[in-house]
Amino acid sequence: MADPSPLSRAQIAAFVGNDPDAIRTIERLFTVAGTLTPDVVQGVLQGRVNAEAVAADLAAQAAALGILRSEVEALALGVQPPPGEAPARRLGQFASGVTQTAAVINTAYAVALDVASIAAGVRVVSGSRLTPNGPGRFRLVARLNATKSNAGTADLSAWVAINGTAVASSGVVVQVAGAGARAQIVLDRVVSLGVSDYAEVMWSVADVNISLTFIAAVAPVPAIASAAVIMEGSTGEIL
Repeated sequence: MADPSPLSRAQIAAFVGNDPDAIRTIERLFTVAGTLTPDVVQGVLQGRVNAEAVAADLAAQAAALGILRSEVEALALGVQPPPGEAPARRLGQFASGVTQTAAVINTAYAVALDVASIAAGVRVVSGSRLTPNGPGRFRLVARLNATKSNAGTADLSAWVAINGTAVASSGVVVQVAGAGARAQIVLDRVVSLGVSDYAEVMWSVADVNISLTFIAAVAPVPAIASAAVIMEGSTGEIL
């Protein structure tokens, strides 16, 4: 039986990333595994070490290992899965059941999402932040339904932001023309998110008379959300 040699924090980080909870958990595994050393085994065989005391200690360590195993399994969402094992799939489907307006032109606003129909590993935090429960690559598809209440033509723009910073080349724009005119803008983007990262759908208008409009259900048509977003992907992939 070899005496386990603890890894350095840098070596552990190369496996689990710079996650302090994961690093501490792996360090504890080495501490527990190092209890039953070759010297202890030899001492029991030669009668120099009390076998009953060692057995009791091992039982306590086994219980600790069971707890650590659960912790490691929980942390595994942020670790690359073994070869041949599929990454964990995540899916979130959200919408807005209210009309959203802009107070100032050419200003970035986060699309508010207040209705969750599916939240399997993805949730909305602070009303707009699409937050998966682990790092990975995700496809984000958003549909915004707009209405213009006055005459003239003006632009509606939308894009994806990660942690509050716009993603390069993610923007789209449509022109909304005429009083009562309706337009739809669609975003379709793949984003890579690290631990604690979040994504948002942002929008801006060149005329505050353009709004993201919720339309109540009128039979036979169901309600039409002012915004609808799907976020789907895998956690545990190398970014």
